[in-house]
Amino acid sequence: MQWKNRLLKRVLAVWLLLFPCWVGLFALGTWAAHGGSVLAGRPVTWGRVARFNFTAYADWALIITPVILLLTWTFPLERRTLAKAILAHVAGMACATGIDAGFGAILNPLLILRQDLFHSAGCGKGISWQV
Repeated sequence: MQWKNRLLKRVLAVWLLLFPCWVGLFALGTWAAHGGSVLAGRPVTWGRVARFNFTAYADWALIITPVILLLTWTFPLERRTLAKAILAHVAGMACATGIDAGFGAILNPLLILRQDLFHSAGCGKGISWQV
């Protein structure tokens, strides 16, 4: 039981270091998308872009990163336990993909429709690529 407490403290410590990186990526991605829409002549509000990016980054920052940290420290890729570790990592990748898809499917209708954002930014239907 003692090793589990140490492991959870270790995951929390690393996650607290990684979380500001996710926040930075969120802010940078939001700034770039907003700036790109302004430069394209079809500005999208900062809030709409932020809601869109929240669905892209929040599940990784809040859920998947701690799960991946737990997985990698619980099942290290060592020669003596390689078969078990590979199975655990493959299952973890499948779970991370499912979490990402499920989180996006739940939050997108609640926050903003991605299609609406791209259409208002000039992407998708109605664009003429003629010079």
